[in-house]
Amino acid sequence: MSRTRLENPIYQQIAVDLASKIVSGKYVLGERIKGRSTLASYYNVSPETIRKAVCILEDVGIVAIYPGVGIEVVSVDLAKDFLDKYSDISNLNSIKKNILNIIQTQNEQAKQLKETVNELLDCTERFKDLNPFIPFEIEITKNMKYLNKTVSEINFWQNTLATIIAIKRNDKIILSPGSYATLREHDIIYIIASEESYNRVKMFLYST
Repeated sequence: MSRTRLENPIYQQIAVDLASKIVSGKYVLGERIKGRSTLASYYNVSPETIRKAVCILEDVGIVAIYPGVGIEVVSVDLAKDFLDKYSDISNLNSIKKNILNIIQTQNEQAKQLKETVNELLDCTERFKDLNPFIPFEIEITKNMKYLNKTVSEINFWQNTLATIIAIKRNDKIILSPGSYATLREHDIIYIIASEESYNRVKMFLYST
């Protein structure tokens, strides 16, 4: 999608350029500026575009138009005021353009985020269908009520429907520890379980 454009029309830009030349002294007070045809050739635009540009300067009192004679510079001070106002308007237009661009970017990002979230949800649902059991890890702390008991003693599987596949103890990993493995403080147990069973494990080990 294209960005909203707020560039000023070409005739306004030419009016600003002529005013700048007056302020800089290229055209002095009382000087006759080149005719519309010459200006049209210089700016590579139509005479009608030059007419619109000069009319802007005439409306604010910077130049006077004498048919058949030419365009005369009548005020340098008003040219300065015109440029100051134009600068303020340009800054405002620039701010508006930035705001519109930011809104456009946010809309595009929001659309992309929505599509990505939908894709993630779709993948998650398919993953659940293919993998109903997910690996989890649980740390054994001193508050665990079966501390130093074996898996068999507490009937771990019967009470949780989860299977311990490994125990990390210090820097060692005990794979497939079996029913006689002891649960010790600071152990980290790795279990295969559904999300419901995972919550059941936490309740079983730590509920009072």
